[in-house]
Amino acid sequence: MEYIIGLILGGMLALSGAGGVIAVPLIMIFLKLPVNEAMGTALGAVMLSAAVGVFVQRKYVLFVPALILGLTGMLSAPFGRTLATFINELVLLMGFLAISTVIAVMMWKSSKKSPERGIGFETGTGTVVNVPVLGKVFNVDKRLSTDNAISSDTIDFVSSAFNYDRAFVLTMLLSGLLIGAVSGLLGIGGGVFMVPFLSWFLRINMITAIATSMLTVLLISSSGFFTGLLVHNQVDLLMTAKLSVAAMIGTLIGHKLGSYCQDRQLQKIFSISLILMSFLALAKEL
Repeated sequence: MEYIIGLILGGMLALSGAGGVIAVPLIMIFLKLPVNEAMGTALGAVMLSAAVGVFVQRKYVLFVPALILGLTGMLSAPFGRTLATFINELVLLMGFLAISTVIAVMMWKSSKKSPERGIGFETGTGTVVNVPVLGKVFNVDKRLSTDNAISSDTIDFVSSAFNYDRAFVLTMLLSGLLIGAVSGLLGIGGGVFMVPFLSWFLRINMITAIATSMLTVLLISSSGFFTGLLVHNQVDLLMTAKLSVAAMIGTLIGHKLGSYCQDRQLQKIFSISLILMSFLALAKEL
């Protein structure tokens, strides 16, 4: 059963950016682990499958925003993981269910007006400029406007960042800290929160948001996993190893399947899987 759950974890992580939120309730239901141990164990599999995801989707990753969000999230994730040990498990699940339902509904609604695949950036007039995936280390990570839009036929390598003014950087830092803390609290990698944040705040489409979130998930989940392992002893290492092997394979399969999905389809997959797994976890506790 561990291998099946691992395949689901990796596949959904690649398709929607949400891995831990799906794996935790499945581990609780089918592998009979208590919620905190299920969270710590899932984080290890999420960490390794996210590493695979970053590698295979590296052409889509916006590295600078991902590093800002991921590194700040790493700092706050251990705090959230420690705080979780003092909170009633049912309260944790109820809080997560409320948050995830709101996010899922908003993502479903936004799928109706989502641009087609490609790295889409909204221009100053509200239109979308689609930039082809770059075969370099960095992607285009600059807000394009009608005045500075670069022809997609001539783009080869653009390493300039978004407009990193004080407000932009402060928002990214605070968001990284908040998402990291909540992710540690709930024992997930944070993709469930990071994907919609990247999609809405940076105005990028789902495939770019999912790929970029992989790096933040890798950083945040590694922090939470090692905190659970070394500080709270809430990790089943043998189960983590089995889940991780299958999850890494699942990530490769999900990446392949994702190449056939349009942006709006990925958003709907994200929304449905989020609500379904949240209610499963709640039903398990009740």
